Amino acid sequence: ITDCKVEYKKADGEKYIEVSAFRNYDELDGTMTVSYPFTGLEPNTKYVYRITTSSEIGESIVTTGSFQTLSTSSKGANIFGKVIDENYQEGDEALDVTLYAGDTCMMTEKVENNEYFKFSNVQDGVYSVYATNGEVTRSVAVVINNGDLAEPTVGNEIVITLQKGYDTKVEVFGAGTPKISVTGLEKLFSDSSNFGTSDQEIIDNGGVVQFKFSAALTSEAGVPNRDLAALQSYLKKNQIVSSYLTFTITKNQYDEKGNLLLSTKVTEIGGGASLRIVVPLNSDIMNKNDVQILRIHGGSVSKMNDLDTVGGTYTIDSSLFSTYAISYMKETKKTTEEPTSEEPQEPASEEPSTEKPNPPEEPTTAKPGRPEEPTTAGHTTEEETSTQTKKQNVVVTGTKGGTPATGDNADIKAIAVLGAACVIILATTKKKKH
Repeated sequence: ITDCKVEYKKADGEKYIEVSAFRNYDELDGTMTVSYPFTGLEPNTKYVYRITTSSEIGESIVTTGSFQTLSTSSKGANIFGKVIDENYQEGDEALDVTLYAGDTCMMTEKVENNEYFKFSNVQDGVYSVYATNGEVTRSVAVVINNGDLAEPTVGNEIVITLQKGYDTKVEVFGAGTPKISVTGLEKLFSDSSNFGTSDQEIIDNGGVVQFKFSAALTSEAGVPNRDLAALQSYLKKNQIVSSYLTFTITKNQYDEKGNLLLSTKVTEIGGGASLRIVVPLNSDIMNKNDVQILRIHGGSVSKMNDLDTVGGTYTIDSSLFSTYAISYMKETKKTTEEPTSEEPQEPASEEPSTEKPNPPEEPTTAKPGRPEEPTTAGHTTEEETSTQTKKQNVVVTGTKGGTPATGDNADIKAIAVLGAACVIILATTKKKKH
């Protein structure tokens, strides 16, 4: 790297602010660390950053992301846990642990192997805790509700284990996609239908095998016709689909230099294993009746059970990955038209006449006519048939991290340290010291 520029701005701002660099050269191992402190940040505010690095031959790489500063007005929950690096050796760098809400960085810490981390004053919401040693990454879903840890459901301590060559990643695409959190991707390394001897050979030769989970909001036009036909047959009267989501898993194989060898799609986890997926619901859908998440896979529709008791989330376990739909039951109102009744009118009274009466007419005879049928006002019932369209979940996301770098970029790391001030550190060293 010959040049690096770091900029940031508020998420709703227009102009980036360039950050001044502080350089520190280590004469012992010949490395230079460059720090970029972010100062003057406002509490409980979302920011986006942009890092542009350039090489001697004129190539440049732009990395973007987002972070949010802590709130100072209310008390949140504490998240505790530890990270175990199975390949840790004395002299290795500390491990990075980061709390994300979707793709927005909330907090980050550096911890030694098998030591505890702590994230304080975490507000209610859906999060992911990521741990990395610079080579592989693992994540765990976390849900805070009413100031307590609601997910994981067993115990209050999070343990993340890192294994050399075994990498996982979760990505959320699109501004409207809920900030989904996922746990259990490491189970795919024990699934013989998705991880075989060729994958293990890549790891043994110094490469990496990565399972990446991706979530994206999609329109009805993006759903296969076969799945739409199955869903139409499944839906009950007045059951409305508010949005569609696509969940996909991709297996990526990288060589020891970080070059992508092969990328394949995974649609199912074998051996009875499943992933736990937490889907946050916005206030619009939360207030609907009988909210459900439906899985549409291979022309078959299944209702997914909600495994939590938190009102703002829908938690599922699933081993199949394709199209999912969020639905609710539309309320129907019946209106009845009441019959109208009129008060009988009193007959008008006339004054007696003083004029002489006319002579009487000759009587005429006629056949009696059929009396008229009385008329009655009946009841009419109307049913509302208007269809309400759900507002989509709206979240703002950035691009977090990336796939392992290739060639000369394989040893570049960026670490964001956030709080009252934020520091981004770029180091040009590999993880292990030799």
